[in-house]
Parts: sequence; C-alpha cells; structure tokens
Amino acid sequence: MTPSIVEPCPPPVLSNGYAIWHGAVPRAACNATLQAIEGAGAVDGRVLRRGQEQHDAAMRACTEHCLSPADAAAVTQAMRAVGAAALTAAGGARARLDGPLFCRYRQGGHFRAHRDRSHDPFDAATVRARRISLVCLLNDGDDTHGAPCFDGGALVLYPEFLPVNAPLRAGSIIAFSSDLLHEVRPVRLGTRYSAVAWLYDVLTREESHHAEPA
Repeated sequence: MTPSIVEPCPPPVLSNGYAIWHGAVPRAACNATLQAIEGAGAVDGRVLRRGQEQHDAAMRACTEHCLSPADAAAVTQAMRAVGAAALTAAGGARARLDGPLFCRYRQGGHFRAHRDRSHDPFDAATVRARRISLVCLLNDGDDTHGAPCFDGGALVLYPEFLPVNAPLRAGSIIAFSSDLLHEVRPVRLGTRYSAVAWLYDVLTREESHHAEPA
C-alpha cells in the first residue's frame, strides 16, 4: 500500500522546531498497523543511560513492538518520505533513517520530558548524531473509523521552554529537532498507538544493522 502524503512540498522546519504532515498515513493503514502491534511481541519501553537501555516506569511507561517489514511498510514508507522532505527543508545534510519503532501507551502510559539526541560519549554514534525525530500517531480520540480511541496522551513540545501541544490525529507525522525537549503526557483513557523514528547524520561508517536510507 502506498501512503498518501498530503503535503508533497512541506513547510520548512520553522524557528519553533517542528512541522506536521496530516494524512501522511491513510486511516485504513493506521488501523492495520495497530492490529499488527496487538499481535506482535512486546517489551517494556526503555530509556538510554550511559550506553545502556534500562526500564524506568517512572520515566517512560509503554510497550515497544517490532513489526515485520510487511506490517510496517505503510508507516515506514511515509516516515521515509516525510523525513526526506523535512531534511531538505532543514538543510539537506545526508542522513539515514533509524526505525520505525512501534509503541503502545495504555491508560497511565507516558514518557516524561526528554531529548532524543544524546551528548553522552557512552551512547551509540547513531543516537548522538540524531538530527530529526519523527512521530506518527496511529489513532486518536475518534472511533468512527473503526480504531480504538484514547484520551490524554498529548505530545507536548517545548520550543523555547514553552509547552506546545502538537495537534496530531491518526495518520499525522510530526518532524522536529532531536534536540527539542518533548514529552508524552499520561493517557487518561484507552490506548495510544504510535511509531517513532529518527534521522541521524552520517558522520562515520558506523551504521546500525536496521538503519536504511531515508
């Protein structure tokens, strides 16, 4: 299935550090993807500290899911297209796509304020070289399209340390600077499904085994 990118010539990443593509993934593809998430194996969401992935429910409460290439294809293709457009708008440096990783936030699930780019020398080069973060929301507060809905779980960005709720809906992809502070607020009701990926600058020949050209 080929995703529909509503804005083939997207707006640039402005001074507030983000841009949103609504309808990047069709609703039907979102529904199929979240069904695949429910059928996939799950691990507790982790955070990276000093080169080690750790489970810290106080910091991040969700589950992570790896999908087959076929099940992930619609979201992967859309994220690659949006990532390439966002990279061009942001300056056009050569980069690679890491992800997507699929996440499920049940009631109470959250991810406290953090940045995706690390400056810790113990962390992997691909994390320290992250430039643009991508988040695709797979469902929202509307259940009329056959997907489960949720309440809460807002993606909040902090450009210049002022909170901004990203106005996402199912199928939206947001691109923002990996240095931008952001969080997922607690889910009040239902389950929130999303996919995340990162564009990282190609600084060395070291590339992760799952990284693909953007």
